Amino acid sequence: MERLRVPGGGSHWLTRWTAVPRLAAWLLPLFLTTPVTADPVDVIVIANESEIHTRILTAASEELTALGSTARLLPILADELESELENRRSTALVVTLGSRAARELHVKIPVPMLHAAIPAALYPSLQSSPESEQHPQGHSALFLDQPATRQIDAIHITLPQLQRLGVLTSPGTEAMIVPLRAAASDAGIEMIDTIVPEPELLIPRVEQLLRYTDALLITPDANLYNRYTLQKVLLAAYRQRKPVIGLSAAYVKAGALLAVHADPEAIGHDLGEAIARFIERGRLDPPSHVQRFAIAVNHHVARSLGLNLPADQELLRLLQQSESRQ
Repeated sequence: MERLRVPGGGSHWLTRWTAVPRLAAWLLPLFLTTPVTADPVDVIVIANESEIHTRILTAASEELTALGSTARLLPILADELESELENRRSTALVVTLGSRAARELHVKIPVPMLHAAIPAALYPSLQSSPESEQHPQGHSALFLDQPATRQIDAIHITLPQLQRLGVLTSPGTEAMIVPLRAAASDAGIEMIDTIVPEPELLIPRVEQLLRYTDALLITPDANLYNRYTLQKVLLAAYRQRKPVIGLSAAYVKAGALLAVHADPEAIGHDLGEAIARFIERGRLDPPSHVQRFAIAVNHHVARSLGLNLPADQELLRLLQQSESRQ
């Protein structure tokens, strides 16, 4: 590793990874924001070079700088973890970004591990794995998806007349909807779920479910929803004039009515806070959902469904107000 001084300003850490020069070049702007400290604490982050991971890491670095944390983020590719842990014995924490890295790297390592930007439904399977039971230093998670109560509150605020909410599941993912069912019941909403046993039955099951429900809530079930099936689901719902509740701003842009979501910057800032607390306290927070969130609404879809909805920021204010009373 080389320590370089940035011209024309204060001192900064710039870490050059000779093993992964392509990744280093991709993340150069990230390191330019990380200040020198007397005793920096190394935090290895398993990331890829996608735009989303870049935005998460940049926001995490900004948050750590703002908090004055001594943490130093060291992004690497997944296949470099073993060698970096061997060469960098001072590593305090390993962070994985995304489900794939969490599944592949939830192994016995000599430092704590924080899985960030994963669905909440994935974490129980990581906890129950033999590697988890053997992990000497513990692990935690920062969930990508929104808590069930927040999702249901958003639906209730946006669609107060809604009585029946449809949800689809694939085999083996039924546990994912248990918190949703409880939150819906508390809000006076009946949740009706249908299992899709095979991918080719997705659209027939969507059409059948929407005959008996007022809206469809999409869950982070990779067995059902992807870029190829989403448009078909949205079209099936639109034909029946039923709104779809999505997972992100991208879903809303594609035609979902609304989504409560956390953008990469929100995830990154929450991740930065979690890392700073770990460095300060020496222990990981319990698993949690991202605290920063936003609401995205497709007002064109709303008008086509005969809905006159408040602006996004007003809906966000109402949702935050509802949460503050709980």
